[in-house]
Amino acid sequence: DQGMFESNNKGISWYSINGNITDELSDAVSLSPNGSMVILSMQDLGTYMSYDGGGSWFPVSAGPENSLVYINPGNSSWVYDMDRGYASPIRVSDDGGLSFTQVSGVYSPSYITGNELFAVNSSSGNSVLLGTAAGIYHSDNYGINWSLVAGSPPDVTAMQYVSQGLLVVGTQSGVYVFNGSTWLHSEGITGTVLSISVDPGNESVIAASVGNPFGRANLYMSYNGGRSFDEVNTSIDGLFVYHSMYFPIPAQFFFLNTTGYPLVATTNYGIYLSTNLGKTWHDISYNLHSGQVDDLELANGNLYIATYGEGLQEIKDFSVNSLPGTFVVDVPAGMNVYVNGNLLTLSDGHGVFYLKPGNYSVNIQGDGYSKDETINVQPMGVYYANVTAQVD
Repeated sequence: DQGMFESNNKGISWYSINGNITDELSDAVSLSPNGSMVILSMQDLGTYMSYDGGGSWFPVSAGPENSLVYINPGNSSWVYDMDRGYASPIRVSDDGGLSFTQVSGVYSPSYITGNELFAVNSSSGNSVLLGTAAGIYHSDNYGINWSLVAGSPPDVTAMQYVSQGLLVVGTQSGVYVFNGSTWLHSEGITGTVLSISVDPGNESVIAASVGNPFGRANLYMSYNGGRSFDEVNTSIDGLFVYHSMYFPIPAQFFFLNTTGYPLVATTNYGIYLSTNLGKTWHDISYNLHSGQVDDLELANGNLYIATYGEGLQEIKDFSVNSLPGTFVVDVPAGMNVYVNGNLLTLSDGHGVFYLKPGNYSVNIQGDGYSKDETINVQPMGVYYANVTAQVD
């Protein structure tokens, strides 16, 4: 329960920006496009809002703990909240989250879902979509009135609006794609879909998390706009397992709309990044301690991560090319290790450090032993220092 932290150096170090918030068990987050407005779903304390990017917080009369939250990206005066895991009326705010009104006749799903059940398909934000157990609801007045979309699939668990006439929907029985006139039930993918994300650089590429919120979740990829999916074997498959004694959050995959369009996995054992569509992964948890990562969002170039135990964390100016490398030290106790002339603080000869990309001089010395090396740290690379092998 460490609270909310901010990093200005790509996650190498963090400082607290908890402000006046006292709960650190966060489940879902949504931000305005410029990052100034934040709504955060918490355990125990319910829902909180910030109007200054997380500097200060205040509780809002939205849902109870563990609800789903969404700020309309076209008009941030409109904010939405719905319960997670049991059916109840959704709540809509037209004043930036200061007050909420229940909408009769439209209910949240009674089952566990991913965090993406709202979508906006207009630049002004007036046209809003919502996934429910009954199917997909549409509103053309920011959520004041809703109507069920005829022929839409029921038991919705995840959803992403892509472009005019293209909507990708995850359900408890696979994936459906709406092409503007008809619904297509995707081949090669069955079961409960926990997240859906479309590659911002190529709408034909879609990532889906499929499995059981209380068990294993696997990555499926489509390379043909959702007509069919293939299961992808990943090096972090074993981490997509529910392992919380509290509230279950399924493993989810998100394409980030930034250079290279990386794919990020939020799991119960940290956060991972892939630059090759899930074939291989890099652990970018760095010094996160809570393990369970429940949600993320990229806003105004900054990456926000909702965690269960360390609140909401932020990496400013997120870029794959500037992510730190990891330097692992394993030397006999009593020996000293210097990086660019600075003595590292070790515990019985062991330590893990995060270095910005670039060249570093490393010196290991003690008991008559001395070794000098130069390492060229690459983003997300892993490097080792010991007395029996070269630093690589």
